[in-house]
Amino acid sequence: FFFAGDTPATTYHIEFRYGTSEDELLNMLSGKYAYWLAAGMIENNPDDNVKACIKLFCDENLGKE
Repeated sequence: FFFAGDTPATTYHIEFRYGTSEDELLNMLSGKYAYWLAAGMIENNPDDNVKACIKLFCDENLGKE
């Protein structure tokens, strides 16, 4: 398992990767685990936190449009 620095307190979620090869996990854009990133949110997360997490994802990955 590799965990990103994201925490529910700062980004409303956590991000992590998992697999059987450390070398493959460290390569984000190619190989066995290319673009593989799991995320999780706390149980019973308030709606405003869920919406903020979705907005953050869109801003980071799709642009602010």
